Parts: sequence; structure tokens; C-alpha cells
Amino acid sequence: MSLVTASRVDLVLGAFGLGLVGVVIWTVVLACRGSWVRARVLAAATFWLSVVVQLLACFVVPFAVVSSLLVPAATDGEPSAKASVLAESISDGMNCVAPVALATLAAIVVWAASVWQARKARRAGAPADR
Repeated sequence: MSLVTASRVDLVLGAFGLGLVGVVIWTVVLACRGSWVRARVLAAATFWLSVVVQLLACFVVPFAVVSSLLVPAATDGEPSAKASVLAESISDGMNCVAPVALATLAAIVVWAASVWQARKARRAGAPADR
């Protein structure tokens, strides 16, 4: 995988990540409205999708770039050139999915709050969702 292709994949992952940020914002709105069951389901799904996006952007894409550089015909063989390409690929991946890291934390908080509310509602005998 070339560096240009890796950058494009990182941009696509970043755009998908922005969609996940939107879903997390909606999850927070649902939690504020007291719709804890829906908030819990969305928060859990958003968390796992965010983790997958971050793993792809920060580890899998740079690994694919390095794997393509290890082919002898892919580069001139200079180790410093390979290291700089790897560093640039990791940096692009991290920059593209930076908002997803914040969304992941918010999803964890909403999920934990919704689980707590569900347990509290079960103890009180009230329905968990309005």
C-alpha cells in the first residue's frame, strides 16, 4: 500500500469517525432525555466501532505501508526513508481519527451512566426506559 493510498484510507476512516462523533452526540442527547436503554445500545455500538476505526487508522494502515516498503522493489532500500514513511503514516492516521478518541471516551461515560440507571431502576422496580 502506498503512502497516498494510506492517506486516502485514513481520510475515509476519519470521515466515518466524524459520523461516529455525531452518533455519540445523539447518544448524549438520548441520555439527557432519560432514554437510557437506547442510549446504552448506541453507546456500546459506537464504542466498539470507534475502537475498530482507531485500530485500523493507527495500526493496520501503517503496518500495510511498512509491509509494502519491505518489498525490495518498493523503495530504494534506505532505512531512514522507510522510517520517515512509517512515521508519516502513523501521524496521518492519528490526526484523522483524533475526534474519535474523544467520542470513545464519551461513549464509555454514557454507557456506564446508562448501566447505572438501569440497575437503579431495577432496584426501584420502575421501568428502565421512559
